[in-house]
Amino acid sequence: MANTTPAENKEIVRRFFDQVVNERNVSALQDFLSPDAVARSGEKTFDDIVQEVRSAAPDPGTGERLLPKAAAERGGRPELAAWVDATMHILEAFPDLRVNIELMVAEGDTVVVRWTARPTQRGEFLGTPATGREVPMTVVDILTIENGKIASVTSQPDGAGVLHALGQLPDTPITRALART
Repeated sequence: MANTTPAENKEIVRRFFDQVVNERNVSALQDFLSPDAVARSGEKTFDDIVQEVRSAAPDPGTGERLLPKAAAERGGRPELAAWVDATMHILEAFPDLRVNIELMVAEGDTVVVRWTARPTQRGEFLGTPATGREVPMTVVDILTIENGKIASVTSQPDGAGVLHALGQLPDTPITRALART
């Protein structure tokens, strides 16, 4: 049973995006997340994704790891550490990233958000060196709020659109059509 109203849950989510992403206050993550918060993209948790990226071969040009030293290695909760690492990686790759909430719907303890952004890739992103390209993003996030904190997020980004914008997918009629959506 929800102990916050749908309107309160929407406000928590709005403040989360504003403070953590738009204001670049990554340390605020700990204020918004429940102690056992889990984030997923598809079937994988953020921790799984961060570990896979981190274990990938180092960048051949610099020899550096694709993600900085794990926050978990610096101490702290592993899942929170994965959120911090993933968020910092995205903000460093796209320093002008600004989330525009297009739609937010809440029912009970669940908030669904559709957000867009058009940042420019200025840093390495998941192994792709900076391109200087604008990268249109559309993401649908489903968040669960418990006791006024985010308990879970399931994120569904438009991965094909991002990959096309980064030059990682061939230029075909279908990728051009996806890029226009």
